[in-house]
Amino acid sequence: MNNCIRLRKCLALLFCCLSTGLAGADENVICSREPETVPGVKGQALNFVTSDPGMFDWGNRSTLPNAPRPFFCGPSGTVSLWFKGEFISKEHGVLMELGTHRDGLFTDCDGIIPARGDWPGENFTIAIQPKKAPGDGNVAVWGSAGGTDFGITSQNVMDLKSWHHVAVTWQPGSMKLFVDGKLAGSSAVKSNDFELCSYFHLAGNLWGGNSFNGELDEIMIFSRSFSPEEIASLAQKEDLAGDAALSFYMPCDGSVKAKVERRELESVLAGKTIFRAGLGKLRFAPAGDPIQMKLTLPQGAPEEELSADLSISTEEGKTVFQTSGRLHRDAAKTVDKNFSATIDRCGIYRIALSLKGADGKTIFARSAAFAVISKLPPLAEIPDSSPCGFWSDTTRTPLGTKWIRLWDASACSWAALEPQKGKFHWDYLDSLVADVKSCGAQPVLCITGTPRWASSMSKQELDSLNKTNADGYSVIPGAGWAGTAAYPPAKMSDFESFLRQMFKRYKGKVPAYECWNEPDTSHFKGSAEEYVAMLKTMYRVMKEEDPDAILVGGVGSGYPPWNAKIFGMGAGGSMDALSIHPYCMLDPIVDYHKGSLGQFITFLKAEEAKLGRPLPVWADELGIVYSSMKKEEFVKKHGADTAPAEGVLMTYKEQSIRWDITMQLALLAIGKDSKVFPGGTNNARYNDKSVAFAALAKVASFRKSAHFFTVNDQSLGVMIECEVRKDEPKRIAAVCGSGSVVFPLEAPQVNGMDMYGNPVEFKTEDGLLKLTLTADVIYLFDVPADFAGIQVVSLKLPKDSKANQRLAGELTVTNPYKHQEAFCLEAKAPEGWKIEMEKMTVTVEPGGRLSVPMTMQSGPSTGDVEMQFTATDAKGNVYPSRHTMFNLAIMPMPRLAAVIEPAKESTWRDVPVLAKVDSKKHINIGQPKPEFPDMPHWMGAEDLSYQVRGGWREDGIYLWIEVTDDKVFPGKVSDAPWNMDAVELFVDLLNGKTLTGARTDTEQIAVVPSLGTEFAPCEVKFCDTATGAKVQFFGRKTERGYIVAGRIFYRNYSKLRPDLWIGLDVKVDDCDDPAAKETRKASMTWNGDEDNNSRSSRWGRFVLANGPAGDASAPSPAAADGFKPLLQKVLVNGQTLYEAGSKDGLKTVDVDAAGMVKLQCTFVNKGNVPGEDPFSVFVIIDENWKQVSGADYIPAIPATKWEKDKPVTDTTSTDLSTLKGKTLDVLIGIYGRQDRFSLINEGQDNEQRLNVGKINIK
Repeated sequence: MNNCIRLRKCLALLFCCLSTGLAGADENVICSREPETVPGVKGQALNFVTSDPGMFDWGNRSTLPNAPRPFFCGPSGTVSLWFKGEFISKEHGVLMELGTHRDGLFTDCDGIIPARGDWPGENFTIAIQPKKAPGDGNVAVWGSAGGTDFGITSQNVMDLKSWHHVAVTWQPGSMKLFVDGKLAGSSAVKSNDFELCSYFHLAGNLWGGNSFNGELDEIMIFSRSFSPEEIASLAQKEDLAGDAALSFYMPCDGSVKAKVERRELESVLAGKTIFRAGLGKLRFAPAGDPIQMKLTLPQGAPEEELSADLSISTEEGKTVFQTSGRLHRDAAKTVDKNFSATIDRCGIYRIALSLKGADGKTIFARSAAFAVISKLPPLAEIPDSSPCGFWSDTTRTPLGTKWIRLWDASACSWAALEPQKGKFHWDYLDSLVADVKSCGAQPVLCITGTPRWASSMSKQELDSLNKTNADGYSVIPGAGWAGTAAYPPAKMSDFESFLRQMFKRYKGKVPAYECWNEPDTSHFKGSAEEYVAMLKTMYRVMKEEDPDAILVGGVGSGYPPWNAKIFGMGAGGSMDALSIHPYCMLDPIVDYHKGSLGQFITFLKAEEAKLGRPLPVWADELGIVYSSMKKEEFVKKHGADTAPAEGVLMTYKEQSIRWDITMQLALLAIGKDSKVFPGGTNNARYNDKSVAFAALAKVASFRKSAHFFTVNDQSLGVMIECEVRKDEPKRIAAVCGSGSVVFPLEAPQVNGMDMYGNPVEFKTEDGLLKLTLTADVIYLFDVPADFAGIQVVSLKLPKDSKANQRLAGELTVTNPYKHQEAFCLEAKAPEGWKIEMEKMTVTVEPGGRLSVPMTMQSGPSTGDVEMQFTATDAKGNVYPSRHTMFNLAIMPMPRLAAVIEPAKESTWRDVPVLAKVDSKKHINIGQPKPEFPDMPHWMGAEDLSYQVRGGWREDGIYLWIEVTDDKVFPGKVSDAPWNMDAVELFVDLLNGKTLTGARTDTEQIAVVPSLGTEFAPCEVKFCDTATGAKVQFFGRKTERGYIVAGRIFYRNYSKLRPDLWIGLDVKVDDCDDPAAKETRKASMTWNGDEDNNSRSSRWGRFVLANGPAGDASAPSPAAADGFKPLLQKVLVNGQTLYEAGSKDGLKTVDVDAAGMVKLQCTFVNKGNVPGEDPFSVFVIIDENWKQVSGADYIPAIPATKWEKDKPVTDTTSTDLSTLKGKTLDVLIGIYGRQDRFSLINEGQDNEQRLNVGKINIK
């Protein structure tokens, strides 16, 4: 046996010696970062990820195209490589991967459908699989070959941080894995279509994820299957680089160069049956274009008659095309059978072909999903003014995405492009830009991630980071956003030097750049002022080097507060466009009418007025995660129609599409030249959302302008004016929402298309277009310029109400018809409210209006309430309107006479009961759903309920919360305690009667129950940036659950007093199964709801009574309107810093650091009554939004003597000598009896800390 082995080795060596070696061309593997040269098994090796803390260790793209002239192909073959892990993670690390798709979209080589035509396609992966820290694990190979899935894992656990040899061989019938020269396993495979795989990656998967952090060496691919003896030779480091079958050889000796022997595709396909389908680039076929298909049979015996059956069906299985044909093989040549089909309706389809022998058995079959989309012009013909974008590669360009956002921190960051000072790595970015331009698209390059050598992160901070993760695996300290990349540069000159090189290199190639990604998150650990400084530097350098380029700034995740902050620092003048990331957290129509989007539009218009020019908005991340589930299935699984996913939200199929398209339309209408990039939550898969994206591109690609138009108050209308093109509409109205709506329109009909691009037609009647709207967008073509809906039902009602108050209002009905019409009126009142209208039926003359008085009795609870009104005409058309009102209920909180010692249970005995929370109406999460009985839900009061006892004393609010809970599993303060059993407290002791609903100066506090038998301290987590609240809570276990009890107090110098208003709510979370994926089964809230953490409007509101429960009633909220202090003027050392009504903007004054800084403030009371004691002014001195100085003081003239319209002047001083060289913000506020007052707009504004200007300490 040994002689046989030696003979085989000799023959193999002789074969190598006689061969001429690899005659292919040199090609460079394109790497997303500069690989690090390290010692290898033969000379040198390469680490493609590197261990630089300035880099991003989770992703890597080191790639070379395979098809259409493949090197990795053939019925037999061998892959051989060496690896040594460095930083091993819990996840598998890909050593090599081959595939036909990227991000789920298939690149069909020459239109050929592979045997595995759907996900995951033809693919081949070699990876390490860690099992135990710090580096033990296995090697595996898996994939799909010729339609057969395979997977082989080595059984022996090895040290993955040592050098190991891996080889995989394949031939008809089997695939084998060898580790260190020994057979580790095998799998049965019939054939393969590797020659159709376009993508070949090293040290990472096709997405650039699951990177392998370690060394690779001697990477070889052969076009024949090696014997076990030859594999053993490779594992012994014998040189087989001269083998004639070698098609790829990368020695990794300090270079990314590889010798590649490519083959012509037709030579590899010889002898194979092939099915081609002209489905368009990446399988997006234009509607109405013929789909050409061809079946090719190789040469063969002609005696057998074969039958081919071809069909195309919808996603639901409905056949829309079917044909068949008979054919014979030809011994002398290949035989082709051609087919053609035309699909007119946009949607998702499946093509399927089967070839059967005379016996009826299938001998060949292919199928694949594809999309039929709106027919779009070539991308090169779409102007750059198109608003349609995507990120982060060109796989979406068939959907009309003219702009591609190049956002990949591991590949396009400053850290990747200049890994060492003055040493640049442009290869991968060059290839990306060339790819984008070759498609006719335009790139937007997002610059982020500071390299380690330039970062302002200190060595001490870096050294303090963990060297291992929670699983015990070693990690690169500070890699990614955890470390140096998230910090601003230590020297702005380094950033400027990099920018100059980049702008010079890509001048004329990259038309737009972006300054950072989400700098208001953990992606940037600098201050807002430091971000603005970087933005200004980038803008200045760009205009010097490439004046025609566009700089996009802002890029905020929480875009409303972030933009307000940076625009206050002058960011608006250093950007050509403003980026926002408006992920859908609620229905975009609601968001537009009364949410963040509507607030942002108001903010934008104000900033544009200051700038004196339009500011385009580029929403380069947006949307909501798509689930393929229908609504019922989704709700059954998640318990609601949305669920957390990927850091944002996910929803069911139809709603995901509607919200994404509606949000994009709203963003187009915000202003001039806005653009939308629906990435971040969306992959352009073969689904209806991709189809809807293409339809939007059809109507928007040639946009000249866009604006909102009136539909009704439950809907959205966006008008798109387009460039004039032959046979294309020049004005398109996009509408969606709810209810019936009427548009005056003289034309007999209007044409358009649905949300997916399919044609629709609407008839008019009596000069009116009547539509019943749904959440699905419809597009109406060539409407008149004044196209707008008639608001049939309009309301005149107050915005705010007081609990149990009688209110008056009116409803007006407008008759849109040219004839007299009768309408039935209906009002839907919220729970606890009553609405009465004088008439329930009205008759209105043609084009007339009629008003109906109404009265309503408000409900007993605090919060936003929504009421709905409808008018239904004789034909059943329902015209809706809705109104939201903030209702305020003030409940008395009793004063406690006896002293309470929170740690002593006996002192709590006489504390009165405030509430029992034990009914279904208090459930936020875990509402019982009869249609889904198996879903975890609240089972009744014994499952979860609680009693709140409490009151107040001068030193704080005292609460005793006794919880009934049949199963108690406390959370952890270090994690998210609310996902287990915990008590959440929502506290507002500072805002008093100023009730905006915003979470300003409020606290969310989580209390983890103590489950001992004796009263003991409870762990507490502050969920917000601390505002000065302090808590002491204790508790114990009870027979029915547990108790938590304690004190909440604020600001050491402040004592609680009678008549003060406070906000307070209690929520209890319940976990019955800590091993469940969603551990929190239910939650119950006393007053509010699950959104307590984002808004305070539904929290309970209390007035501190002067006696025990029942002795005091709540004061009228109107009393708060009497005193309205206004700040008129501020002088700093005699210089005017602020003057009410001035249009000069915020001023900056210089002060001498050597002397005291004197602030002279002039106030005036615009109210009808003076203030009350105690009353004080607070002055805050901020640097980069961090307080560096400040004080509270009592004015020399007490507020009780502030007469109406009579100025009051007061002076205070502060020492700022230690802040020499700083430019500081000055903020001023007033409060009394815990009520904070606005100092502007006669006390009606929500601003309670007024920024009056800046002082420069010299």
